[in-house]
Amino acid sequence: SSHCHHSHSCCIIRLNLGLLIGSAICADGLAQKEERSSYLSEKDTTSYYGLTNPPNNSCIWQFEASQLIWVRISNFNILGVTVGLDCENYVPGSGNYSRGWILPPRAQTFDQRYDIFAYVPVGWKFKVYTGSSAANIGLYAHWAAF
Repeated sequence: SSHCHHSHSCCIIRLNLGLLIGSAICADGLAQKEERSSYLSEKDTTSYYGLTNPPNNSCIWQFEASQLIWVRISNFNILGVTVGLDCENYVPGSGNYSRGWILPPRAQTFDQRYDIFAYVPVGWKFKVYTGSSAANIGLYAHWAAF
């Protein structure tokens, strides 16, 4: 895993991807550095992501994975937060397109299932956002290697 900090205090992204690419585009439109790895583990593959507000209340989380992924959202703050997650692989209005939570301090969601019938690797894209003025939100995705 590595950390990527933009000089304009943008989002923080940590990636651990086997033969995969991940990136973040923050609310101010500045792109993060891409991380690449040539190692493919026989174990499940994962992606980690973080959104900290201030300075940003939304970011785009992108990664390549299999057709079925599981996403968990964590609140690392000592205050409760609101979190929204839009899966941009789905058509707006479909069942899994947009989800929202109110997370108590130090709480997390259960794994949220996302699946799509497509060629692998699937380019997953999520919009992550919060209405909370102080938030430290972590996202974790995992899937079986393909």
